[in-house]
Amino acid sequence: MNRKSVRSNLNIVVILIAVVSIILTVAIAFITMERIRNTIAEKYIELNTKEVSARLDGYMKGEIFLIEHLSMSRKVVSWVKNESDLEVKKQALMELESLRTVLKDNNIFMVFDKSNSFYYVEGIVQNYIYEPIGVIEEINPRDIWYFKMKESQNNYDLNVDVDRFLNTMRVWINMKIFDDNRNIIGAIGTGIYLDTFLNDIFSTEEAGLEKVILIDQHKSIQIDSSSENIMQNSFSESEDIDKTVMIYGQGDPSFQKAIDDYYGNEIGLKIYRINNPEYDYMSITQFYNSDWNIVSFYDSSKILSLRSIYPMIILFSLIILLSIIVLRYSVKKVMLDPLEELNETVNEAIRKERYDNITSVKNDDFGDLAVAYNILGEKIIEQNKEYENKVEERTKELSLAYRELSLTNSKLEKFVETMPIGVFKLDENKKLTFVNSEFLNLFKVDTIEEFRTLNSYLGGNPIWGSFDEIVKENDQIEREIFSFKDSAGEKIWVEMSIIRIDDPEAMVHYEGIITDVSERKLNEFDLLKKTQVDALTSAYQRDYFMSLLEEEIEHVKYKDYESVFAIYDFDNFKDVNDEYGHPAGDMVLIKITELVKNLLNKDSHLGRIGGEEFGLILSNYDSNSLEVVLEKIRKTVEEEVITYKDIKLNVTISIGVTRIWKNDSMFSVYRRADKGLYIVKNRGKNGYEVII
Repeated sequence: MNRKSVRSNLNIVVILIAVVSIILTVAIAFITMERIRNTIAEKYIELNTKEVSARLDGYMKGEIFLIEHLSMSRKVVSWVKNESDLEVKKQALMELESLRTVLKDNNIFMVFDKSNSFYYVEGIVQNYIYEPIGVIEEINPRDIWYFKMKESQNNYDLNVDVDRFLNTMRVWINMKIFDDNRNIIGAIGTGIYLDTFLNDIFSTEEAGLEKVILIDQHKSIQIDSSSENIMQNSFSESEDIDKTVMIYGQGDPSFQKAIDDYYGNEIGLKIYRINNPEYDYMSITQFYNSDWNIVSFYDSSKILSLRSIYPMIILFSLIILLSIIVLRYSVKKVMLDPLEELNETVNEAIRKERYDNITSVKNDDFGDLAVAYNILGEKIIEQNKEYENKVEERTKELSLAYRELSLTNSKLEKFVETMPIGVFKLDENKKLTFVNSEFLNLFKVDTIEEFRTLNSYLGGNPIWGSFDEIVKENDQIEREIFSFKDSAGEKIWVEMSIIRIDDPEAMVHYEGIITDVSERKLNEFDLLKKTQVDALTSAYQRDYFMSLLEEEIEHVKYKDYESVFAIYDFDNFKDVNDEYGHPAGDMVLIKITELVKNLLNKDSHLGRIGGEEFGLILSNYDSNSLEVVLEKIRKTVEEEVITYKDIKLNVTISIGVTRIWKNDSMFSVYRRADKGLYIVKNRGKNGYEVII
């Protein structure tokens, strides 16, 4: 046996093992890191897209609600029916003026279907003498928006265009006006200046978000946040419009396929991988119950870069290389050295003539060969015993070496440990098996066991009771917000997402992320507190009161008691202002508001909707107690005597009432209550009407 040849072959084998191990380790590390990066990037994009959508929804919701309120105003509807009646016109313009200044860009336009007259109000109308600025023409392509809106199934639509009368580019909200028989008699709306819209919505810089575009139902780009590119003529033929967004993604089949897929299926938020030198992800979601969709583009490398984990991969490679060196040394000691020793012993035995223990062989060449083989056998047996002992010892050493090698996989977990968001893993039974440090820090605990103990008394969302109940009821949670208490008993708000992992190479499990949004929620609460109280009457301010109504409508789905919404309006309040002045009217509003608040239970709310119109959210009242409290409010106001500068004032109110049902929207609830108020006014005022 050639010693030099054995060493050469062993070195080649060890080098091959080292190279293959390093290549496999680096490849596995890259694949694992890339998978983690993609998972985190997609969850981040999903969360960020919902935030952009919520910001857009919140921005437009108030404008749409105000215009919707004006479209149902009795004064506005009366003017549209009787355009030439100056007194009706004056009352309607006063109504418009009361809400015009609340709109973001302080403007209102109206279209009268009978005359096709176009009115525009942007400043204070002096003496309410106001004439139309133009006439809408069906043959004029620039006016086609109005006639398309009339054919639409929606009550309102959005478009971006240059108005031919005002010659200005704006985001337009167009709302239909109906008569009592639900016939379209006109339109009302407002325009938001483009620079205002872009600055308010797209000024926030967020990691990885490259641009946002808004596209309509014809796949026409309306707004591009990166270039302020506005595509006009939104109501052109569809085959021409399609080219708008497709030209935008020219040369990128994945972009066109994503757009076609989204418009071909009724889906909510969708994330796509695309091929583009500037970004690799896009998301699409609907824009506030309209025909518009929000398309956001992301560069995932700016969300979580692989460069940050290169040092970890290099460290893994060095550990593998060191392990191979240890392995080579162990193999040399266990295999090569014993083989060389055996080789030398055999050669030495053959060189020497060992006849001492051999008596039955002939004294010839065959006898010498037999003696040599006999000596060789004895040496082999002797060496085998030594070899077995050494193999047993070296096997233990190799086992320890391989165990140390396997521990390198735990280095991957350290990467997750350093992430700035809470990460957790659940087994197939949705039991926590892993959490990182940020998760434990969030709840101020040190171990999973301590968190499980804490979880038994977590104060959760009104629908849920604990963390376990939340995760066990869902295979997937997409960025939902829950309130819990940490180990110190302090309330925290968290945003949580959970996905189900169906890995064909492993058992089904669940992965999730959780982030602390307490500061954001507190900021929201602080902002609400600053704006929720009306400065004059101390009733809730309109926007905050409407948010309470929206919450009450949502909570009705989970409550077993009734809730009621009511609107009350002062009768002949204008006479008080005209005869005694606005200070006297303000005194009446203050006194009556205080009086009504004292008649409500602790679960009810009072808000000032506008002028002398107020709203009530009445909770925990059955049918009998509701009748009692309504009559008590009406009678108490009627009997109250208000003193202002030695003047005795008496006022009455009319109340429209409706019950809130599980399938209600804020629009349907408000419309029924307003209808009840309208009935009381026509009946003679100073009463209430309940609309079921």
